[in-house]
Amino acid sequence: MLHQHRHKTAGFTLIEAMVVTAIIGIIAAIAWPLYNEQVRRQFRGEAVSAATRIEHEMTTWFSDNMTYTGYAISAGISGGLRYYTANVVIPNPGTTYTINLVPAGEQTKDTDCGTLTLTNTGVKGMTGTAATVATCWSSN
Repeated sequence: MLHQHRHKTAGFTLIEAMVVTAIIGIIAAIAWPLYNEQVRRQFRGEAVSAATRIEHEMTTWFSDNMTYTGYAISAGISGGLRYYTANVVIPNPGTTYTINLVPAGEQTKDTDCGTLTLTNTGVKGMTGTAATVATCWSSN
């Protein structure tokens, strides 16, 4: 009697490999934008922190000089910003200011918040399309 032996082959079929590839693609399509948004929020948090430090420096400057005129952002703050550029606008007669944190590099893709602004009266602003200013200035 002749016996036929079946040989079991190990491995995956082409269909199984394609299904796994499709699942990985779907997960990546969902995860990548969420990851990028978290990174943008982290960089935005660094800018918010810098704005607070600049505000503190400016308060000290005003206490010493009775004007904001002549204030320059310290190198410790401006040098620590990797994804924003900070500048301060001080209109004449030097009793008010606006801090601007302008996105730079990869952060320019943050169209939700865009440029963050803070005035001497504590008014926070942004130039982006986010629903609220609080969204951009929150620490989350």
